Amino acid sequence: MSWAPAGLPVPPSVLLTSGPGSVAAAGAVLPWGPVRFSTEDLVKVLLLFAVWLVVSALLAFFIGGINPARLVARALGVDLAAEGSGNPGATNAGRVMGPRWGVLVGVLDVAKGWLPTVLVMRYAGGLAAWVAVFLVLGHVFSPYLRGRGGKGAATAFGTVLALRPWWALVLLGLFVLGALVLRKVAVGSMLASFALVVLGLAREQDGLIRFWAVAVGVIVLARHTENIKALLGRFGGAAGPRS
Repeated sequence: MSWAPAGLPVPPSVLLTSGPGSVAAAGAVLPWGPVRFSTEDLVKVLLLFAVWLVVSALLAFFIGGINPARLVARALGVDLAAEGSGNPGATNAGRVMGPRWGVLVGVLDVAKGWLPTVLVMRYAGGLAAWVAVFLVLGHVFSPYLRGRGGKGAATAFGTVLALRPWWALVLLGLFVLGALVLRKVAVGSMLASFALVVLGLAREQDGLIRFWAVAVGVIVLARHTENIKALLGRFGGAAGPRS
């Protein structure tokens, strides 16, 4: 790759030029004139970028897979998989071990989504949305629990706090509506997840953020399939949703 005088790197915004096998800076007036580097160098840059995407996704997946509910339950000598709904999440943790433990697990799950996303935003900008999706996937399909993780609502909310804080207020309001007014935490999670999809499609211009919002909302809704069926079953006299 060619480098500018005084050690200044080639600007990242580039387009292929008419010259054979070369790339030049696009739309930039540079004091040292046009900057060119070979197509081979461009391929190397793209390969490195692809490797970064894969590595960051894997790291996010394994970080997201850390399950605070199971860790806290194990510390207290409780088999969370055999108690309550069996779900390794904050709601079941609170049901089985008590409200304070449920709140602790919920806060840790939110932090697990928020902190890594904020760090990636600080050092890699818009690609934080890419990482956020895999944080939620890791929680849902935890590699440490043989793919049987939680439902992802709290971790997803943590990514929303990082990427779109104002949306978080809307989602929190809907969650409170479902959890406190309707007295079903699962209903609150489903309402908030559906709203995230709607906000992503209707209000977002950034393509990567739109991808994150829709993907994360659909992932959490998909994990609530049984809850949705139970909610619909209430009209026929079945039990309500569980988390």
